[in-house]
Amino acid sequence: MGRRPGAPLRAVRGTARRRTPRALRRRPWASPEQRAGQGDADPRDDLWSVAHLAHYLLSGRPARGEGPPADLADYRRLAALGQAGLFAARAADRPRRRRS
Repeated sequence: MGRRPGAPLRAVRGTARRRTPRALRRRPWASPEQRAGQGDADPRDDLWSVAHLAHYLLSGRPARGEGPPADLADYRRLAALGQAGLFAARAADRPRRRRS
C-alpha cells in the first residue's frame, strides 16, 4: 500500500516522522533566515548550505555562517561562488533559479 500523491508523510500509517538533526539547523549549515525562523525556506537556502559545505570541504573548517567566509579569497574556486552571491546573508541577495 503506497502513499497517495500529495499526502503528507505523517498521514501514512507506520512511517516515523524524521527530524532534521540539530547540527544542520545551526550555523553555518542553515541560512540566517532559517536559524531566525523568518520567511519560507526555498532553494536559495539550499544554495547557502551548499556554498558553506563546499567551503568546509576545501578549507577544513566551517565559516562563521553570517555571510561570505573571511578567507574566501584564498580559495579561487570558491571565490566564484561568492561573486555569484551564494554566500549572501539575505535570501533576497542570493541568485534565483533561472527559468528557461
